[in-house]
Amino acid sequence: MFLKATVRPDIKPDELDPSDKKQIQDENSWIFDAYYRLRNSLENSISPLEEYIRTYDKYDQEYKLDPAAIIKKLDDEDNPPEIDFLKKDVIFH
Repeated sequence: MFLKATVRPDIKPDELDPSDKKQIQDENSWIFDAYYRLRNSLENSISPLEEYIRTYDKYDQEYKLDPAAIIKKLDDEDNPPEIDFLKKDVIFH
């Protein structure tokens, strides 16, 4: 038993001439229409996604925040940071 799978040809077949009844349409030519519809749908869906990503630009500084560097700067046994300073910093971030 063999299973036949649809394969998109490398090149799009030529359109059939409606006046020539002897021409036979390529059996996989419909796959190009489906491929182009899918590609266009994906391209059209990218624009709203890029707009959505831009809504997070205001958090760019938070993404670049290096917690290890901040903790290293605050980790001083001789001069520990004040509680109010830490509380304000946590609320800010």
